[in-house]
Amino acid sequence: MSDMEEALARIRREAEKRTGELDLRGLKLEELPDQMFALTHLHGLYLGRMFVGKGSARITNGESRLHAFPELRQLDVRGCDLEDLNFVETLPQLQKFDFSRTSISDLGPLRSLTELQQLDCSETSVGDLGPLRGLTQLQAIDCSETPVSDLDPLRGLTQLQVLDCSFTLVSDLDPLNRLSQLRQLDCSETPVSDLGPLSGLTQLQRLSCAGTSVSDLGPLFGLTQLQLLRCSFCPLTDLPEGLIRSPALEYLHLSHVTLPGWPATGVLSSNYGDNCLDRVRAHLDDLAEGAVQDPRIKLLILGNGGAGKTQIANWLSHAEYRLNPNWDSTHGIQVSSAALTGDPPLTLSIWDFGGQDLYHGVHALFLNSPALLLLVWATDTEDRGGHGDGELWFRDHPLPYWLALARHQAHAYSPVILAQSKCDRVEDRVRPFPVEAAALDALPYPAPQLYLSVGAGTGRDGLVEEIRIAANWLRDPTRMGVPRVGKGRVAVRDRMEEMRGAGTRLLSMADFRALCAEIGGVSAPEHLLTWLDAEGVVFHRPGLFQDQVVLDPSWALDAIYTIFDRQSGMAKRIQRQRGRFTRDLLSDTLWRDYSVQEQKVFLSMMVSCGICFVLREWREDGEWLREYVAPDLLPERDAVVGLVPVRWSDSAPTQQAVYTFPMLHGGLIRTILSRIGSMAGEDALYWRGGLCGYETRYRSRFLIEQEMTGDWSGHITVRTQDGDALGLLSRLQEIVERAAALVGLRGERAAEEKPRRVMEMAEAETPPALRTGPDPVPVREWYVSYAWKDAANPDLEQPVDELCAEAAKRGIRIKRDRTDLGPGDGRISAFMDKIGAGERIVVVLSKKYLESPFCMHELHAIWRRSRTDDEFINRVRLWAPGTVPIWNPKQRVGWNQHWFKEFNDLNDCLEPGQSPTLLGLDAYQRLLLMREFYAHAADILGTLADHVHKREWPDFLDYVFQDVD
Repeated sequence: MSDMEEALARIRREAEKRTGELDLRGLKLEELPDQMFALTHLHGLYLGRMFVGKGSARITNGESRLHAFPELRQLDVRGCDLEDLNFVETLPQLQKFDFSRTSISDLGPLRSLTELQQLDCSETSVGDLGPLRGLTQLQAIDCSETPVSDLDPLRGLTQLQVLDCSFTLVSDLDPLNRLSQLRQLDCSETPVSDLGPLSGLTQLQRLSCAGTSVSDLGPLFGLTQLQLLRCSFCPLTDLPEGLIRSPALEYLHLSHVTLPGWPATGVLSSNYGDNCLDRVRAHLDDLAEGAVQDPRIKLLILGNGGAGKTQIANWLSHAEYRLNPNWDSTHGIQVSSAALTGDPPLTLSIWDFGGQDLYHGVHALFLNSPALLLLVWATDTEDRGGHGDGELWFRDHPLPYWLALARHQAHAYSPVILAQSKCDRVEDRVRPFPVEAAALDALPYPAPQLYLSVGAGTGRDGLVEEIRIAANWLRDPTRMGVPRVGKGRVAVRDRMEEMRGAGTRLLSMADFRALCAEIGGVSAPEHLLTWLDAEGVVFHRPGLFQDQVVLDPSWALDAIYTIFDRQSGMAKRIQRQRGRFTRDLLSDTLWRDYSVQEQKVFLSMMVSCGICFVLREWREDGEWLREYVAPDLLPERDAVVGLVPVRWSDSAPTQQAVYTFPMLHGGLIRTILSRIGSMAGEDALYWRGGLCGYETRYRSRFLIEQEMTGDWSGHITVRTQDGDALGLLSRLQEIVERAAALVGLRGERAAEEKPRRVMEMAEAETPPALRTGPDPVPVREWYVSYAWKDAANPDLEQPVDELCAEAAKRGIRIKRDRTDLGPGDGRISAFMDKIGAGERIVVVLSKKYLESPFCMHELHAIWRRSRTDDEFINRVRLWAPGTVPIWNPKQRVGWNQHWFKEFNDLNDCLEPGQSPTLLGLDAYQRLLLMREFYAHAADILGTLADHVHKREWPDFLDYVFQDVD
């Protein structure tokens, strides 16, 4: 059905039901249907987001005819191509009017709308609100993302309850001081600095002033009805306890806020939408039980793999430490501590990050909060470009990259220290350091440049001295101050570290609560746990792995990152499986010394950190099994290029948004892939650096990918096409912008594109998950699966060729794995991806088919999907000649026995206790497949045999096409 046909159908339904409302939003219409104007009873007409080609739909042909709706009270024309608003003069009864995202600049025609109650002119060119002065019935105005600078025309609008002037040039809120009915105000991302005019607005319930210059929240103290307060990205100097204790307050958002004397992490909001009110109250409650100054401060050590970071971390922790020449390179994150003597005492919490690209996104989880940054470089890693081999190559970065990372991602107060390592001789020292003076001048703290040699034992004292100087600068009362925490919190932290030292790895939530009760001084254990997690003392994600607390994050991270350690070889295996893996794969190899419960903890950590996402899950023998995808181990785009056209058209009209990042690393696209992948699962196509798919709610395709334009700068491009492309684009932008905020990257939109707000959302405003699904393929495509080159059935090609010819007569293209798998398609797995998007699948069984592990893998995949998708099996047409032994239980059990013998024959090549990976990748994959087949072959064949309706080929051919002609 075309969009015009859909519109006419909706018009007919409204003519019959007479609800008074007609919704044509999101349809592609060249013009408004004449039939619409016969619905003279309408009081609500919604035409927003109608598009033609690449542009918005013009409704000019209908503007002058809107007088046909004398009762019209609600009109939505957002996103449409309007020339002016003169047509509203014929709609005196209009009460709600939305013309957002248009090119309108003049509100003059609205003067006659004396009944107007709600107005949305956001994302337009409106700069003057003067025409609204006399519209005293107005209750809600949205003028966000416009050039409006003066709110004075609103002084007399005493009925106004809601005002959104965010992302405007408004700097003075004084015109609002007498609007006593105002309940919601959003002045985020404006030049506003003074909330004083709001002090008398006692009905105010929701206030957003994020991204402004507001530093004093004192004027809000008397607003006893205030329920929500957003002050993220504000230079606050204090947080009035009286305001925080207000019984009405329910939501408090304070991300990217630094409060002197408060903990840098774990109390205030960590990201957009993070309501920190309960944590803030718990922190204050624990302080009331006894407060102490926390001597701990984070030291993050960054640099290339092999630059000497871990040796320096060990050296700081233990002055007597000597160089370990056999140390290779850190993978993941190593956390240790170092007590520095002096006044005042200082305890370093040292975070040693692996230097490989894989971990650069992980840095952002810690860089956003104030900390000391030690950038380590060495001449041998500065010039080598990278290390590893062709399949698993780890890129190295020069010192300017690491400095740029600190500048763009680190907190403004974080001091930077530069250190050249491996300076065993004076001649090894480089002067000056290989970094531009302008980059150093841009740092808020004058970065010292040090020479270190763990091998020669020189430079440690100078490093310790510079660390103390930097710590004192950071903890100056005008910046962070010295954080004060409850003494009960510190006592619990100390006890848990003792338990970790004694070998305890995991702690149940019940035991943690009991520990808090035993020690005392902890009002809310769950909020203390958030602080301990942010400090790196423990790892905890509510609801994951039975709510257990990981007392030793390093222990878990070591297990996780062995997957990516080039010496383990696992990363190569997963790469060859197109980034996919299961717990069984890791359990049989790298994780065989860990319990099943511990393995599940590791996987939960990986998912929660975005290292991987769940591609699919299924229930088997009473247990939920999952297949995961590691974005960093996905194939390159060239390897899946043949699959992209199934989900994306290069020739279709496209909406797009391009984000430019002066600092861009793999952490952002990894986060985007993980977030969308967790929603899309098998319904999207993934490659290293991008993905594409189809969203069923918007009826629109999408493609997101990263493109590097410089050594560490690049673009993230979001494209959508068909259906409500702009609506989907907006939703995807939210995902990209939230991901960028999470990893601490700041991007800019292309100048020709309208700006989008990058703001936090309240809980109730959290956007719904994407609904992805198979794309309605414009060209009908069927798939056939069979064992070609079958010596026992040399004539098998003939019926398949006949099938293809018959399909072609009907405009259907048959795709077969023999001809349609490209060189990088990854055998049957890639073909199954294509099959999932096909309208019909024809399977031709033979004895060779049932003896082939890769054909059986395809059959197993069809069976597996049929168990979770009732409709999928109805798309399968199975032909099995009578000679194929699958028709009775005895024959089917025989195939279980066949594959059990095949499995044992191959498995017997191994000595007891040997890892199956010794067989080599190809044989190891066969072994895993065989294990599935001998367990399920009878079930698979029994299910599919029930769907064999014709055994003779001519009859089967008629059956295949019987519902097509």
